Amino acid sequence: LENDLAEVLAAVNTGQLSQITPRYSADVATTVMMVSGGYPESYEKGKRMTIPVDTEELLLHAGTTTDIEGHVITNGGRVLAITARGSDITSCVDKALQVAQKIEFDKKYYRTDIGKDLVD
Repeated sequence: LENDLAEVLAAVNTGQLSQITPRYSADVATTVMMVSGGYPESYEKGKRMTIPVDTEELLLHAGTTTDIEGHVITNGGRVLAITARGSDITSCVDKALQVAQKIEFDKKYYRTDIGKDLVD
């Protein structure tokens, strides 16, 4: 959806959604979820994370928090969602997996087969 989401939601709230003309991108996107080792069963919290600044625009923090020193740490099973957008699935999958490789924390786990059935 290319429209401003806040405007769309405001239109829904005021009963004026019919006044919005949706605009859609031709791009595709894929998301790779990083989880704490042991998820979905037992997993540890409080693992300090190293997240390169150049990856932040692709991340949605899910199970993270900060410690008293301001470091990002794990705080749940599903830790980060890495979403890459582009013109084709192959480049999106590759980009998301490249970002996942750059992020460090003890016992990190992510699937490398996401989107592969659409690519091969």
